[in-house]
Amino acid sequence: MKNRRRPRIPATYNDQMRRIYKQYIDNGGRIPVKLDDLYAYAHANGLWEPQPADARKKFCNDMSRALREDHFTDEKGRTVWRIQAALHTEMDENGRKVRKSLWDDIDTAPRKHIENAFGVRRGQIVGDCKQLKNDADHRNDVCPDEEAFIPLFDFTDDVEEAGLPGDEYNPDGVP
Repeated sequence: MKNRRRPRIPATYNDQMRRIYKQYIDNGGRIPVKLDDLYAYAHANGLWEPQPADARKKFCNDMSRALREDHFTDEKGRTVWRIQAALHTEMDENGRKVRKSLWDDIDTAPRKHIENAFGVRRGQIVGDCKQLKNDADHRNDVCPDEEAFIPLFDFTDDVEEAGLPGDEYNPDGVP
């Protein structure tokens, strides 16, 4: 069988961004990295220019950010996210299944929408926990002489403490 050369797949935008980070480090950039310093390096060296704007995509990104930040304080003093995003699947113009967000008010949305939205957020938390475990396990493997990081995934006490009044809540443990 003849050894065929595989076609080169173009780097994604995120691949390009990671290359800039690596180049910055390789050229003596300060660690830990401040993104402002990284931007200054990339800009000064002609490594990054803003992407041409896609008006629909920019609008959707800006709107989702605005909706995610919309919150209110309820009658019991709790901060609540007003607009909840649920996921649904639809077909795109090429006949492929894609996941899309549907947004609705927490007070008036159908229960099914809120169940979906809460499930999506819970899944994000689980994903973050899984990634934290992978990161901790890796760090423990590469630094076996240090005390091991053992993440605790029972957040019961943390959630209860976070619900304390502002003058009692002390997440950093500083008196």
